[in-house]
Amino acid sequence: MSLLRFLVLAFTLFPAGVLMAQEVCEPTRPVQQPSCSTDAMLAAIDPQHTIDVLGNINPEAFVGGANAALAPGQANLSISGGVSAGGVACAKHLGARRIGGSDGVPGLSEGMASFLEDKIGRDVPTASGGRRQAVFEIFSPNIIVFESGALGDVLSLRHGGIGGWPSNSGAFLRITLTDAAPGDLQAGGSYDARATGLDGDGAPGNIYTAWSGRTFPDPYPDPNTAEQAREQEAEKQACRNARRAFLRAMEASSVPLHIYDGREIEALDCDFQGTAQTGTRTRVRGGELTGTVTIERVTESHVIGSFSLQGTAHVEQHDRVWDHRRQSVSLENRDEGDKSLSLSGRFSAPNMRTGGYTTAPLEVAQAPVSDADSKTGLEVVEHRPERHARNISWEVPGIQVKFNRPLDPSSLRPDAAKVETALPDGRNRTAMAEVPIRLALDGPSTLRVIPMRDLRDGVRYRVTLPGGSAGVRGADGHRLPVDQMWSFDTVVNLHDDEPMQDLATYLKPREGLETNTFQVVIDTPLVDRKPAVIRSHVKWRPDDTVAEGWQVTDFEAHLRVRDANRPDGSLLLPEKRNVHIKRPDLYTDEEKRRAENTVNFFGWRPDYEEVDALKLEVEPVRDCGSPMVFFGEEPLEWHPLQRDLKVGYTFARIGPWTSEGPGGLSPEMRAEGHLAAEAAEDYIEQLFPVRSATLSPQADLYFSLDDDDRISAEVARAKGDGYYPDGNPGFIEDLLASDPRDFDDIRTELLVEAHNAFSTTGSGSGPGAVDTFSGDFDILVVYMPYDWIERLGVANWDLGSEFLWTDEGVFSSPVVGISLTRPGGSKPRIAELTPITHEIGHILGLEHSPKPSTSQERSMMCDMHKNSIEEDIEGMRLATDGSGGANKNEQEGNEENPDELVNLMLPCTGLKDNMFVKREQYMQLLDSFSQF
Repeated sequence: MSLLRFLVLAFTLFPAGVLMAQEVCEPTRPVQQPSCSTDAMLAAIDPQHTIDVLGNINPEAFVGGANAALAPGQANLSISGGVSAGGVACAKHLGARRIGGSDGVPGLSEGMASFLEDKIGRDVPTASGGRRQAVFEIFSPNIIVFESGALGDVLSLRHGGIGGWPSNSGAFLRITLTDAAPGDLQAGGSYDARATGLDGDGAPGNIYTAWSGRTFPDPYPDPNTAEQAREQEAEKQACRNARRAFLRAMEASSVPLHIYDGREIEALDCDFQGTAQTGTRTRVRGGELTGTVTIERVTESHVIGSFSLQGTAHVEQHDRVWDHRRQSVSLENRDEGDKSLSLSGRFSAPNMRTGGYTTAPLEVAQAPVSDADSKTGLEVVEHRPERHARNISWEVPGIQVKFNRPLDPSSLRPDAAKVETALPDGRNRTAMAEVPIRLALDGPSTLRVIPMRDLRDGVRYRVTLPGGSAGVRGADGHRLPVDQMWSFDTVVNLHDDEPMQDLATYLKPREGLETNTFQVVIDTPLVDRKPAVIRSHVKWRPDDTVAEGWQVTDFEAHLRVRDANRPDGSLLLPEKRNVHIKRPDLYTDEEKRRAENTVNFFGWRPDYEEVDALKLEVEPVRDCGSPMVFFGEEPLEWHPLQRDLKVGYTFARIGPWTSEGPGGLSPEMRAEGHLAAEAAEDYIEQLFPVRSATLSPQADLYFSLDDDDRISAEVARAKGDGYYPDGNPGFIEDLLASDPRDFDDIRTELLVEAHNAFSTTGSGSGPGAVDTFSGDFDILVVYMPYDWIERLGVANWDLGSEFLWTDEGVFSSPVVGISLTRPGGSKPRIAELTPITHEIGHILGLEHSPKPSTSQERSMMCDMHKNSIEEDIEGMRLATDGSGGANKNEQEGNEENPDELVNLMLPCTGLKDNMFVKREQYMQLLDSFSQF
């Protein structure tokens, strides 16, 4: 061997500086190529849109079962011109179209005819004579096409990209040889061919269909008349009846209910009239496509060859947009007409006369064996990355293929393999773009495919090893029968920081990792020992330079949070493993409302200044290779506040409550007051910057009989006679509708009594005396009869320059008066409402927001904010133990009620689920608690 020849061969086998960089993972046995098992064909469609034509085609029967011989062979198909698509395909058994001859069941053998005649007791004629044409059927992996020979409903295609095909797409091509029968096929022969329809003749049906966007139940329109309403209800009932009957019939049959159309019927919602889709649709059908089929080998098991057809076909493309006004889909940007089309590929069609399967009226056929070589051809036995592998390094993808026999080094031309992705061409189509590669051997039977530059991050790539003369060759001359294809996704580079749009305003408008650590409201200082949530955002944007369906839109990852200053220290919270993360623009409004668009770490109760900054680590899940870890840091801000809030509560023995029992202060009313206090404890902890809130029961607060009579007379004077002691049905509504200033003097009397009991020491009990309250607390809440005070309650406080002067002096201790709803009434119970927390907010310096000047203005404000989402509310209502939380966010919505989210200090009471604090209010609370 000459020195030059030796150096050329050595460089081919071991290119310098490449092998070490590419050595990542050992090859693994691939999924069946090219995804033509029943399992794989089922995976290429939406299982809710399947129809079992044969009744016994199921995965169990294919895997070594009675129908194993029915499985299709391998193929590949490429479409270009008016539409650009392609990928892994399957090939049905070699078929034949019979022209002329005797009538009968096509393709039925004499033995099978005799068997059927014995079973049914009558003659079963078989078709014979005439002339036959060979037929090949090539299709993208799809069980519907395999069974029925047609693509069917476009929405039946629901997949994320199978074997290189665009998402939610499918293809089917029936090729008829115009002048050759199955018995005429020979190795090396080239035969005229054309694309045909279902019976092997005429124009083809749907050759290719695809859709993108989203689907959702299509509601019935609002009926315009009573008759239309009755018609809609009749349709729904008929649907329900048919559904029940079908499921009963399926249960009595031998067809597995969970595999085929049983799945669609089980999931059928008869309250909708169908399925709507918004996005784009593409369909290619009909036309005149002619060319040649070349046969390379005919073995006892397969006919191996290639095809190439050109011509025109009818291409339809349009956008589908949801019309909210009409509650229906409208079509826009329609593009329709005959366009040029080219179809090419390879096939390895089954060639077994017994057990083969084609779609009627075609017959199963067999070509004569022309290749006596019994040796197995060249096969791929293992490869890396695996089929549909995810999170592959864009720098070191480690593409390697192991064959069943040594390779001929001289066949390692650059075009003997392809690595490519799809780019948009600006016309709603894609154009495949190849990556420059180098081929090398790593041992006699392992091929290395080495990109000459880094791949793009977050992109799907397809690897193709061409079959036939274009591909690699075994040392003994054998070649791959058909193209071998598989795809993998590169990992998203989460260290990118390119600009992004349409993110919430509290986020940085760029890609990467970001956390928001907070205890109530986003972007506010943390306080000591209060439960916090670490809300983690993983952000990357769509790439307009890569075709839709070829961009990574989701992946799995492990996530961890650490002290940024101690990267090797222990985790602050348990690691979250195998978390499914989607691209931010793909989360639904409902997922955002429920804070499912972020990875949320609950349960951290930080000590003051425990951590200066947090480090979020995101490690995409990889099957092999060294871990890839991305990280982002968040500086933390602390507030020195270390505060618990202690509140006492008492029952005012006044008015109807002077006496115990029915009509007075009943056990049910006491229970309601205790329940309201417990609920307020949790709510205060969830909304205020305190470590804990405690509401402790105190002795009842008694008022003198003189005061009671005088206040009763004042209420009677303002509201008229006939209401006391329990009121008439209209009294409550009148009271709530009245100007609250009418009762200023009544409130003052009540609160002065409560204030004196709170602020002074003494002894005694019972009517006419003031008890000494035993608790050490900051605020006193006084429960009062509903008929005696507005349900909103009132508050008085002494903070800074805010002094309330009365005839009795200065209110130096905060007191809140709250009325209790009567048990069994139609009003919400006080435990479900916010007045206690609202009024304590007033004590801490929070004003009404907005602030009304009259009762009429207040009523108008309450009406305006009903069923609305208020601005500047961004946070989370955490469970008091920190184990979870409900999203409260102006931009994303209220997890607890999708229709309403208003601020706590709105001048009208509301349900706890619907109210939260704004950022400015929370900051005011931090300052107020520091002085309180």
